[in-house]
Amino acid sequence: MRRIVFLTLVLFSTPVFAGEHILNPMLGVTDWSRNSGHTAAGSSLAFNNDNALSLGFKYLYRFDNGLALGGSIMGYRKTVTTSTLAHKAYIVNTNALLEYYFNSQANTSPYLGFGLGGMGIGFDGGTLDADSTAGHSLQLNAGLLHKFSERFGMQVEYQYNTFDVNDDIHSGITKIDTYSHSLVIGLTIHL
Repeated sequence: MRRIVFLTLVLFSTPVFAGEHILNPMLGVTDWSRNSGHTAAGSSLAFNNDNALSLGFKYLYRFDNGLALGGSIMGYRKTVTTSTLAHKAYIVNTNALLEYYFNSQANTSPYLGFGLGGMGIGFDGGTLDADSTAGHSLQLNAGLLHKFSERFGMQVEYQYNTFDVNDDIHSGITKIDTYSHSLVIGLTIHL
């Protein structure tokens, strides 16, 4: 009977999934590539070559073994052009994330990540008939997390994103197949 009580106490007092919550507001610069071959409402559509400011937020639960699960949302405002006019495109990208932190118990920890999700794009200005559309996204990332204290740190991250929209239901045919490179930094809050 003592053994059963002892084993029960050990099992229920030991956290099976020990780890920490990481909250991460992010600010970045994004370079959009693959500048042609897109259409919206029957018009040719091109992303301008200027860099876009990106704002976002990431939440992760990082286990003690270095594996982290969570999600992210990033927003961009980008100028796109059709054959006659320039438009503002508002892009929101959401991903479910899986990341692995090497040497996760140290103050400085490099990591690699992978994300799958969706993206939405809305157009503003001009006579572009496609108001908004949505598609799929894939994200690969690599970064470095440095903790200043037990609760606060900083993260620097490179993101490679691909976006694929093939929407023939909303406002004509919209096809966007592009990718981006982002460099983001952010404060990390560890709970």
